[in-house]
Amino acid sequence: ENYLRLANFHGPVGRGLYAIQLEIWADEFRKFGKSFKENILVLRSEESKENARYAYERATEFFGLEPQTIHNHTLEKDHHPTIYNHPDIPDDIYNELYELYRPYNGRLYKLLGEDEWAGVWDDGEIESR
Repeated sequence: ENYLRLANFHGPVGRGLYAIQLEIWADEFRKFGKSFKENILVLRSEESKENARYAYERATEFFGLEPQTIHNHTLEKDHHPTIYNHPDIPDDIYNELYELYRPYNGRLYKLLGEDEWAGVWDDGEIESR
């Protein structure tokens, strides 16, 4: 409820505040004495798009499922048409969004494990924009 109010969940900016969404889930797992990291698999959509087979293998392993034969045409199909590079965003808007997400991404890295996740969404180009 607070997340919906704070993040304007239905807008694109609010939907990108993953830390808030996952902290809610982590709190619920803690209430029941469960480990968030042991019970939730988080995959980057970019990673899934770039290497669907690897994402599939991680998911089946995590859930303890027997991998099935999946044809390459199924894995190669663009199930996720999101475009990640938006060169037409004006620099001031880009920088404002980058700064908005920075603290939330830091919280996300801590929640998911900094060894694997730290810096995943950091943009080395921010200084030049």
